Order: sequence, then C-alpha cells, then structure tokens
Amino acid sequence: MAVLVRAVKSYQTIGVAVFLVAQSTLSVMAADTAAPAPAPAPAPAVVEKTDNFTDMGYAYSSGRGVAQDYEKAVEYFLKGAEQGNAGALTALGYAYAGGKGVPQDPAKAIEYFQKGADAGDAGSFTALGYAYAGGKGVSQDSAKAIEYFQKGADAGDAGSFTALGYAYAGGKGVSQDSAKAIEYFQKGADAGDAGSFTALGYAYAGGKGVSQDSAKAIGYFEKGAAKGDAGSFTALGYAYASGKGVPQDSAKAIEYFQKGADAGDAGSFSALGYAYAGGKGVSQDSAKAIEYFQEGAAKGDAGSFTALGYAYSGGKGVPQDSAKAIEYFQEGAAKGDAGSYSALGYAYSGGKGVPQDSAKAIEYFEKGAAKGDAGSYSALGYAYSGGKGVKKDPGKAIEYFLKGADAGDAGSFTALGYAYNIGKGVTKDKVKARAMMLRGAELLDGGALEALIYIAPNAYVSFVQKKLSEEGFYSGKNNGTMSKATIISINRFCESHGIGDICRKGPMSPATAKAIAIALK
Repeated sequence: MAVLVRAVKSYQTIGVAVFLVAQSTLSVMAADTAAPAPAPAPAPAVVEKTDNFTDMGYAYSSGRGVAQDYEKAVEYFLKGAEQGNAGALTALGYAYAGGKGVPQDPAKAIEYFQKGADAGDAGSFTALGYAYAGGKGVSQDSAKAIEYFQKGADAGDAGSFTALGYAYAGGKGVSQDSAKAIEYFQKGADAGDAGSFTALGYAYAGGKGVSQDSAKAIGYFEKGAAKGDAGSFTALGYAYASGKGVPQDSAKAIEYFQKGADAGDAGSFSALGYAYAGGKGVSQDSAKAIEYFQEGAAKGDAGSFTALGYAYSGGKGVPQDSAKAIEYFQEGAAKGDAGSYSALGYAYSGGKGVPQDSAKAIEYFEKGAAKGDAGSYSALGYAYSGGKGVKKDPGKAIEYFLKGADAGDAGSFTALGYAYNIGKGVTKDKVKARAMMLRGAELLDGGALEALIYIAPNAYVSFVQKKLSEEGFYSGKNNGTMSKATIISINRFCESHGIGDICRKGPMSPATAKAIAIALK
C-alpha cells in the first residue's frame, strides 16, 4: 500500500512547559481495493491497472524510486481518479491543499476530499475533519470535524484516531476527557500513526491521562522520530536540552532540533533560535537566532513571536524598537502564548511601548497565569504584595509566589525569602528565608544572591565558591569563608566577564552579587 506522509498541525498542546507545541503527522493512504480486470481488447497492448496510476502518483510525490516531481504525481493521480480510485481523489485533495504540482486552491481541495469521502476513502474523512477543525476551505465547525474524524476512525484511518485523541485532550467539539484521548492515541499508535506516538510521548512527559513517566515518554518520542515525525524530533531536542528522561546533551539536542526544523516543525525553529541566542550547544549568534525566530514565526509558532518581541524590546540581534516589540507580543498573545501575555503585562505595568496601565497589566498577567506562566505568577505576587492594579493582599501575594516557585521561577523564590525573613503574609522564619534565597540563587536570581549577603553571608560565600569552582576559577575549599583565594578567584572571574569595574566595589557588594549572577547566566 502506498503512503503519502503529510504533516498536519494538531489543535491541542499537551505536556510540560518545555514541550510548547504538539504536532501530528498523518498518513494519507491509497485505496486498498483490487483493480478491476482490464477490458478485452483485440490488440495485445497492456492496460495499466488503476492501482498502478495511483501508486506511481505516490512514487513521484515522495521521490521513492523516481526523481520527485509533483506535477507528474498529479498527472498520475488524475488518471487514477478518472478510473475511480478513491485514494487518488484524496491525494489530489492534498495536492490542491498544499499547492504541490498545482496552484494552491483550498476550495478545490475540499471538492476532491469530498469525492474521496463519497467513494469511501478513509483518508478523505480525516482530511475533511482537519479542514472543518481549522476552517480551511470551509467554515470552521468543530462538531462537523468530529463527525468526519469519527467516520475516518470507523474506516480504520490511523490519522483520525490521532485527531480524535487531540479533540478529547483539548475538549474541541467533544467534552474534555484525558482517558479517552489516551485511548484514541493508543489506537493511532497501534495503527502506526507517527502523530500518536508523539502525542503519547507528551502525555507521559506531562502525566496527562497517564502516570508521569519520562522514560516512557522518550520511548514514544523515539518511535515517532523513527517514523519521521517532526514534533517528535523537537520533543527529543528539548529532552536532551533539559536532561528529562535522557542524559543532558546540548549537542544532541541541537541535532534533534535541526532534524525537526528540516522536517518543517515550527517549534524546532524557535528552539534553535533560543540555542543561538544563548550559545547552548552552538556558538552564540544573535543574528542567526533572529533568523530562526523569524522562520518559526512565519510558520505560525507562537513562541517565536514572543522571542522576537523580546529581541526588539532589548535590541538583541535587531535594532531596539519598543513599538515593534509590542506588535510581536500581541501576535504571540493572539496565538495564546503565555510568555507574550506576561511580556504585555510587564509592558503595561511599566509603560514600555504602550501607555502605562496597571489594570491592563493585571489582565495580561492573569491570562499568563491561567496558562501556567511562572513569570506571570511572580508578577501577580508582586502586584498583590504592593497593591499595584489590585487591592493589597499579602496572603494572596504568597499564594502566587508559591505557584511561581512551583513552576521554577527564580524571582518567586527570592520574594518568598524576603517574606519569610520579615514575616509578611507568612510566619517569620529565618531558616525558611535562607532556604528560599538559596533556591533563588541556584536559579541565578541576582536579587536572591544580593539578599544572601545580608541574610546568610556565609551561605552567599559558599554559593560563590561552588559556582566559581564549577567555572574553573576557584580550586580551594568550599567553606563559606571570604578568604584571599576566594577574593582572587572572584576578581579573575569578573575580569574575564568584563565586569571588573563593578566587582571592584567589593566581593560582598550587592552590585557585585548581581553582576556575578548575570555573568553566570
């Protein structure tokens, strides 16, 4: 049976924060029916069977055994369609949907998908489902999308199982049901659909409908990658970047992100952008970072819009432009990116590129928090702590700081450290204050490192000794004592990072602490 692999974006994101966009790969299959016998002819000429036309179309479409030629593929699909092959009708629908070998024409794509569906081709049911789900060539209609996906699933189409899984995972056209989502993803995986392997990987990575299991997540992502699924390449890239379920390996992360980008995954372009922006696994290159973010944005990746917003906001790789930054953040927010909500919150809070508006800032922070954004939790904590745009409420501030800390926000740990140190919104507890500041310092929050100078000076020195030892600048004992060797190592570190002038204010200076934290990042 011939197979045409089609990358189709899912409309539900599953998993942990690092796994921002889940994508599925659908297989559009040629009909499996036997070809009718050729009509009797007086001459001994050979009459090609219908299946051969369609199979040749798939061969030219994919470049399997012949040079890839979309126009020639369409010629063969048309011949197959003329002789009644349902799979050829579906293939023509995809050709018009993507503009492969013919001018792109969503309406004509729908026409062919409908003909394929009328002829009973399972792949056409799935294609129509995606068309109605996304409003491509037809009016958007989630209920109708589900109807077609169900028909595709009933006909055994693996892609429809995956689509139904995403529908139940996100409650799109059906009641949200994580268990049912897993059931459909499992059916899709059993039928060999690459997108279902990826979806199950995200489910196990985030514990959505199943018990969290990083090793199992990696297993499914590897199965998806083996089938060429772009989303699985991206997921494996993030796994190796963060060391989740596999040993941390920045070079391997880049390798997978590159594979994802080559396969057209928008999330991989964004990931490569961040890698080049921060020099993680590659040489730092702001211009290259911008290129990747722009490619991701062109493919509709919400996170890439957010990244471009920050680039223009800070003038990193592009000229500083607050107005352009706001434009990109608004694009990201329109696509539901939590980071853009948070960025717009800070913009309105400080009047950066927009008129200052505390109420609007809170509105955006709440949107970000609703999506689990760690920075938005922290921002709301500070808002309730100081009464900015909301009524002052120390107890509510602590609630948000705790949520931010649980989500890994460095500033939230620092804020909790200050709260426990003075007993604001919580019972005063110096031990807890020190512990929270240390957690913030481990996440390289400058404020936490500065606070440790006053709250626990020996802990501050010990932390600096540990970090400078890791960086190869200190080889003495980690004893929390500001010895001559420690001071020399601090000075050497500062000079090598271009912050010597700041550090000359003294090794226990708050300015030095902040500068060291920034340099360590």
